[in-house]
Amino acid sequence: MGKLVQRGCEEEAAARIVAALTAEGLVSDERFIEALLHVRRVRGYGPLYIRRELEFGHAVEAGYLLACCAYADSNVVIEG
Repeated sequence: MGKLVQRGCEEEAAARIVAALTAEGLVSDERFIEALLHVRRVRGYGPLYIRRELEFGHAVEAGYLLACCAYADSNVVIEG
């Protein structure tokens, strides 16, 4: 929503847009974090960097964040 407002969209309209997209399943914090994990691991970032980025850079539910951090700490390699 922040980028919509930064680019001139009214805050109330941005909130409605994001809510509608979320309701339709087109916006998802979980999918965003999964994609971020994939990109960072493919580019060679380690688990500590990924964990720090997730903890401080993205607001997501605590349970999902913990699962992502555990995944980032694992030695599993994602094949694209």
